Amino acid sequence: MALMLLGVGGAAAATTTVEIRPFVAAPDGAPVVDRAWLVARVERANAIFAPYDLQFVLGETRPLAGPTDAMVRADRNALARQVERGVVNLFVVGTLMDIHEPGRIRRGVHWKARHGGARVRCIIMAAYAAEGILAHELAHFFGNPKHRHVPGNLVGYVPGLGLPTLDPDQAQRMRRSLRRSIASGELVPVTGDRRPTSPAPSTPR
Repeated sequence: MALMLLGVGGAAAATTTVEIRPFVAAPDGAPVVDRAWLVARVERANAIFAPYDLQFVLGETRPLAGPTDAMVRADRNALARQVERGVVNLFVVGTLMDIHEPGRIRRGVHWKARHGGARVRCIIMAAYAAEGILAHELAHFFGNPKHRHVPGNLVGYVPGLGLPTLDPDQAQRMRRSLRRSIASGELVPVTGDRRPTSPAPSTPR
């Protein structure tokens, strides 16, 4: 059942919930992050996106079959080939590098690729990414590709007071992107009473 929250501007709106499905690199059999690391970032994203009627649940942790580090474009594309429909796919690697500036370390990216003749999208994050990086990349995922360097904006890098926010036009783009993703089947809303930390963690093999 959809929750009812006060949306931006005070109007009641139904909250849409989607699953974030994590795939975690495990070089030598040891996952680069644990379940608590994932939970903390989803909870942070939920706090930030609550005013915009969008929430997330964390799916079962799965082992990453592709590169354990994303050093070059080919590594990112190899990860994108593992994308599953219906969810936001999150790939966590040990190291993530910029593909345009040699030697520059990245913490997270929203990545688009072609697979099987179709465009697929995912979020790739490094194991050293801070708690707020997932929410920032989700803002990119949901229709806001351009950075906005003003204090406190979620799609920028300038800190502000309190939780980061979206400007009204950014929130509109987010909602349009969400509607398109649901209409196309790329995302399938979660129904029922699933908390952000469910289901129980599994151990990557």
